[in-house]
Amino acid sequence: MRIALLVLLLASSSPGVEEMFLRVDPPENASWVGQQVLIPVTVGLRQRPSGSPQFRVPEVSGGVLAFVPGPIYGNEERDGVDFTTWTYSFAFYPHRQGEHTVPSISAEARVPRGDGTWQRVAASTKPFTVRSQLPAIAGGLSTIVTTTKLTVEESWGPDQTGIRVGDAIRRTISMHAAGVMGMGLPPLRFGAPDGIAVYPKAPTLEDEAYRGEINGQRIETVVYLCEREGEFRLPALTILWFDPSTEELNRVELPERVLSVAANPAFAVEPDVAETAAGGRWRLALGAFCGVLATAGVILAAYRHVASLASRFGRCVKKFARHMREPLPPLNPFLNEDGAL
Repeated sequence: MRIALLVLLLASSSPGVEEMFLRVDPPENASWVGQQVLIPVTVGLRQRPSGSPQFRVPEVSGGVLAFVPGPIYGNEERDGVDFTTWTYSFAFYPHRQGEHTVPSISAEARVPRGDGTWQRVAASTKPFTVRSQLPAIAGGLSTIVTTTKLTVEESWGPDQTGIRVGDAIRRTISMHAAGVMGMGLPPLRFGAPDGIAVYPKAPTLEDEAYRGEINGQRIETVVYLCEREGEFRLPALTILWFDPSTEELNRVELPERVLSVAANPAFAVEPDVAETAAGGRWRLALGAFCGVLATAGVILAAYRHVASLASRFGRCVKKFARHMREPLPPLNPFLNEDGAL
């Protein structure tokens, strides 16, 4: 019995039998630009792994490849060996038409050895191509959203009645699309006439995966600041999207909005306040002028004092020089020329 188990163990760990395989089933038909293309990738393991297989998602030129969590479990037999399988979905979003080469997708897992320890096994797919095309009715567009359903909601706050100078108005636009990542939804450009300052905030992007499909949401928020009174028209916004099921180009129109901004008493200066401010400015100027005159008088007095001191010092120097030129008197006046008393 022990010999049979040993033979079975050696056969299961034979280097000629793979421990893991990775298979990809790319689509054969071309998709539309911007359309979500689901690519099934199946992982097969002979033994139950510790945790889920870990994928390395490559970058694709001309599109975005994303991993969709939530596998479908199954079993598969290869060369007489049973494998437990996990089938995941990768979502590809082409940004331009043509062929897109997807590099190898690799995965690794941690499986047990026969001696109770663990080892890491890995596998990779071969590169494959995905084709995409641009709808004829969307020619000339720089970007396009391809989805079967697009929902746009707009909200304003606070109430736009009684707007005055200095008020700020918040505008929020939420876009939700089926089968599109949040980053695939178009950014909005907010314009406004002179007198209205525009402060857009960073968009909020959210994605949720449900049954192998990704639904995305993009929330744009902008704040309008009313800088002066008057009537201002905020331009309308148009969002275009293509429905692959009907092959029609649809549009969502957000109409223009008129803002009537009134004067704000908090920013007005009353007459008595203005007169008081003007009087204060005159008194400040007069005080500054008097200060300049006083400073000039002090400087002049100091100059005169310094000049007087300099003159007296000059006279002392001249007197000292004159005394230096005269002969000195004898040290003992009582001695004659011979030095006798």
